[in-house]
Amino acid sequence: MIVWVKYGFGARSSSLDARLFRCSTWMDDVLDVTPENAPRKMYNTNVSCAVLLSFLKASCIKDVDDFCKQKSVQLAIELDAIRRTLVQRKSVSSVAPAASTPAASRPTSGAQSARPAATGEEQPPEMASPPATPGSTRRGSKAGLDDVAEQTQAKKALFERQLDAVNAASMVIKELMAGIAWLDLVDENGSRMNIDSAGNDRANTILSPRQQYEVVAVARQDDGGQERVTPLVFKLNS
Repeated sequence: MIVWVKYGFGARSSSLDARLFRCSTWMDDVLDVTPENAPRKMYNTNVSCAVLLSFLKASCIKDVDDFCKQKSVQLAIELDAIRRTLVQRKSVSSVAPAASTPAASRPTSGAQSARPAATGEEQPPEMASPPATPGSTRRGSKAGLDDVAEQTQAKKALFERQLDAVNAASMVIKELMAGIAWLDLVDENGSRMNIDSAGNDRANTILSPRQQYEVVAVARQDDGGQERVTPLVFKLNS
């Protein structure tokens, strides 16, 4: 028999989020936005729970760790470029553009008196647009720079949140590598299957065939035995 298992960077179901919220609120600030897709993987349950978890642990650590390393490098490059852009924008905005209006563009009394008046009819007044002033030119230029700076700051904040999410996922993977945390599965309702404590029991006696499960990391929070459950389906900001 087989089951479908999900871990990595992808969407968690809303019901699962609600059930695990009490156990993993520390993750929610950085893992609460639109994610990248993480396909479910097929696993054979005709093995002991210990064997199934060992396969899951090996693949989960490799896949998530590889993603975190690649994504952190990408985000570091993006953030460095954005910081350079912000420094350049700050330098440009500190220099006020000197704009002047050519004298030839301003209307003169001579031009007005040169209009023909032979017919004696009253001529309609000219509808001339007011000339641009240095002050209005500077304000328009500053507004444009402010818009660009605001967009750049928003992108910087987005990449920083993504980096927080990647670092949070990497921390959980390090706990798995060190043996501080271990794996379990939860069903679509967020209920733990407790196969981490089933040992040599056959996984197909606990897991339903062809059902979908998600991986969680479990760790003890204190000496009292209270456990911290962290979903291993992470989310990235978009």
